[in-house]
Amino acid sequence: MDILLGYVLTYLYVFIIIFISKLFKKVEYSRKFIHIFVAFAYFIIFYFFKCSFHIMIIPATFIIINFLSYKFNIFKGMEREENNTLGTVFYAISMTVLSIITYFFNDFRDAYFIGFFLMAIGDGLAPVVASLIKTKKIVNDKTLSGSLTIFMIAVLLLFFTLKSPNYVYLLLTAVFATFIELYSKKGLDNILLPLSTSLLVYILFY
Repeated sequence: MDILLGYVLTYLYVFIIIFISKLFKKVEYSRKFIHIFVAFAYFIIFYFFKCSFHIMIIPATFIIINFLSYKFNIFKGMEREENNTLGTVFYAISMTVLSIITYFFNDFRDAYFIGFFLMAIGDGLAPVVASLIKTKKIVNDKTLSGSLTIFMIAVLLLFFTLKSPNYVYLLLTAVFATFIELYSKKGLDNILLPLSTSLLVYILFY
């Protein structure tokens, strides 16, 4: 019964977030709202499913759902009107891959959390901060203020998730994540940032 409830609540939560996103007049704000808050389904998934194979099922289904949305513009709040990319599909792929690794290596869960939420919150907030704090563009139209946002969120996630972390490794990981996000083309950062950061965290801290 708990497993079924977990599925129902997770899907319900995600679709409520998508519905709420329609309240934003600007599509980009709608996208970033979804980008950030859908990630919190992570807590529902692990509360009900722990590290069982069920943690892989929901993100895997969203690979299909997000691809259909990308192809047919089903959830307009998720898709850019111009220069659209497969970013939403990569988002679901990254969560699926991280879930698969965690299923086989349960101690990977913290690394999964750090990498995934860095992508969700960092990539979600970086362009918002960049639009509010105007700074020089560095690479791929990405700005200094946006990159500093990624760096700071990486530091906070590492500091508050890891127990007694090596601070040199912590800063190196945050710098690494910042450069991965900076040099990833739009859309690809949704898969390169979480996977590479999670793997580095696991190698350095576990």
